[in-house]
Amino acid sequence: MKVAQSYGCEILALNWTLCTPERLQKAQRQGLHVSVWTVNEPALMRRLADFGADSLITDFPGLATATLGSR
Repeated sequence: MKVAQSYGCEILALNWTLCTPERLQKAQRQGLHVSVWTVNEPALMRRLADFGADSLITDFPGLATATLGSR
């Protein structure tokens, strides 16, 4: 996160395997939008949404919309 901030980044693209509630919240507290990739399983989509991810990157956007609705 320090490197992202040193370059003036506003978005952190985080692999889902590295996403924890603590890491996500720390990045958001530092003003970063956290986008998590590549999330293709409905249960994982729900879990990451519950963690508070700002956005998800997926190969199946229709599945994500059906799974998460208007969250």
